[in-house]
Amino acid sequence: MEKIVNSGALQDAILSLETEQAEKWQRLKEQFSSSKSHLTPSGILNGSLVDMITSPYVINKTVGTAIGLASGYLFEKMVVGATTSLFRKLFGSVLRIAVTKTFSKRHGNAK
Repeated sequence: MEKIVNSGALQDAILSLETEQAEKWQRLKEQFSSSKSHLTPSGILNGSLVDMITSPYVINKTVGTAIGLASGYLFEKMVVGATTSLFRKLFGSVLRIAVTKTFSKRHGNAK
């Protein structure tokens, strides 16, 4: 800043500093408002969900689990069918769990 020698230059310097201060204050208010909206529970949850959904790891695991569940269910229906026997239903459930785990692990390791 240059040296002020008369009252006109002093008034200009004061006006310039007041304008600069008003601009900084406005930016500070905007930043505070933005930070406040991001720190609400819904803002934190929204940010976390977006990060989680767009993560390739989560997408691969979700697809692998869905394929495993679908294949286990279909395999159980093909082998056991519509039966009333308690033993066959139990065998079908165990078979479904085994097939689901196998397909889920296989798909997870392939990626």
